[in-house]
Amino acid sequence: MMSFDTQAYLESANIWVLSDGKPGHENQSLGVCEALGVDPQVIWLEKRPFGKLLQWLYPSLYFKNLPSAPWPDMIISAGYHTSVAAKWVKMKNPETILVHMMKPKGYAGAFTVLAIPEHDRPKLAGNVITTMGAPHRVSAEKLQTEKEKWQGTLNPDGKKTVAVIVGGNSKSFTFNKMSVKALLSELEERFGDNVRYMVTMSRRTGDGEKQTLKGFFEACDSYFYDGQGENPYFGMLACADAVVVTAESVSMISEAVATSAPVYAFDLKQAMKASKLKRFYTGFLKAGRVLDLSETHKDCTLTPYLEAKSVAAFIKSKLIQRHI
Repeated sequence: MMSFDTQAYLESANIWVLSDGKPGHENQSLGVCEALGVDPQVIWLEKRPFGKLLQWLYPSLYFKNLPSAPWPDMIISAGYHTSVAAKWVKMKNPETILVHMMKPKGYAGAFTVLAIPEHDRPKLAGNVITTMGAPHRVSAEKLQTEKEKWQGTLNPDGKKTVAVIVGGNSKSFTFNKMSVKALLSELEERFGDNVRYMVTMSRRTGDGEKQTLKGFFEACDSYFYDGQGENPYFGMLACADAVVVTAESVSMISEAVATSAPVYAFDLKQAMKASKLKRFYTGFLKAGRVLDLSETHKDCTLTPYLEAKSVAAFIKSKLIQRHI
């Protein structure tokens, strides 16, 4: 019996990434593609006006630009609504392999691979791989490349570096001017003045909070990214001796723990009031991979969590099973 060459298959396959326009979802799919070593075609799905209401009549009516033939060999997607579009393609072409991150809408048996984080409490099945965090685009190879690219800009003097990744308000998390004050106080208490800060913010960071942060960090030894020019985010992760992340974002924490640096979550107590975030953090806290910025005398582990790599290996195992 001839062996099945998974890499040769993947490199020749027509692979789509279905995107709902949310960067956190799209990055999960692209991260898995990069771990597989494939270059997909990204299909951006546009929500139909009143799509949330129309989907109750027929789920695929959520989108107004569903893709058309020729159909792909594989679809990789993430998020609730892209799973609907993926299953719609499967109905049109039963040979298409479906890979999906996060819980899908409705029937899960249509998917060859489901990668579902433990905090979503997945039902275990033969097509399910559980992850502690979300897949993403941070890998050992990318970190090495980004470090070589950004080291001279981010840390020209070779000091100890702290990456500060700031998010913002969410359904279960408030980040306001009082939060900024607390964050800066905790940074000073833990790291003092003998470090170089590398700071970036998300689209969810409020304008007032951005200005306060900018004023503080421009007065000390820091690199502050204000959204102008090329984004050094991956370079910051690659060059960091420690990473501080506001605790509301599963994606940002998942990316931070892919490094070999200790990871500190800011305002962890507030985040863990939300049951899903509490479940998300429980495993990382128990393993010592995430620490509470406000607490002291904590041991930490530095093992990188590379979820996309694990998902890619699971996909390859399923491809082999299909061709035995």
